[in-house]
Amino acid sequence: MENIVVLLVGYPGVGKLTISKELTHYMDNVHILDNHMFNNLIFPMADFGSNIIDHPMWKYIRRIKRAVYDFVIEEADKKNSFILTGFFIDDENDIRSYNNIVDLAKQRSATFIPVKLVCDINELMLRVESKVRKDNYKLSDADQLSSLIEKTKSLIQIEHTNKLELDVTNMRADEAAKHIFDHICDRCVRRAKSID
Repeated sequence: MENIVVLLVGYPGVGKLTISKELTHYMDNVHILDNHMFNNLIFPMADFGSNIIDHPMWKYIRRIKRAVYDFVIEEADKKNSFILTGFFIDDENDIRSYNNIVDLAKQRSATFIPVKLVCDINELMLRVESKVRKDNYKLSDADQLSSLIEKTKSLIQIEHTNKLELDVTNMRADEAAKHIFDHICDRCVRRAKSID
C-alpha cells in the first residue's frame, strides 16, 4: 500500500501520537505529521493565559502547516503515506483545517482515512496527566482538559465514506493500530475494486 493519508482525530491524551507510532510498524514509507510537530514551534513562545482556543498563535501555526502541506502535495513522492494527528472541534477554523487535510489527500490522489479516536472521560483524565506530555508542551492537567471538553462540547463531525470511529478506552496502542490498519486495508481493497 502506498499514498495513504490517515488522520487521527481525538481529544488531548487519547493516544493519537502513540497510536501513530504503532501504525508505522504496519505501513511502508510512512511519515507522521503530529499536530505538536507544528504547535511546538510556537507554543514555547506563546503566553496562553486561560484562553488557548482563541489565542492568536493559531493563525501562525496554520501558516506553518500550510507550508508543510504544500510540500506534501507538490514534492513528496506518491509512494509515501502520511499519518496526521489533530484535536479538531466543531468550529469554523478547525473545520477549515480538517478540509485542508481532505484537500491534501485529494490533490495527492491518495486514499484518505479519517479516524476518530474516542475514550471514556475518566480514562482520558488519567492518560493526560504525565510528565512526558508536559515536557512536550502537551496538555497535561486533568482539570484543564475537563474545562476544555466542557468549553468545546464536541469534536468535529466527520462525514466520510472511509471514516472509522474507534473507542480506545480499553485498548492498547498496538491493538488500536492493528484495528486502524485492518480498516485501511479494507478501504484500499474497496477503492481498487471500484477503479477496476
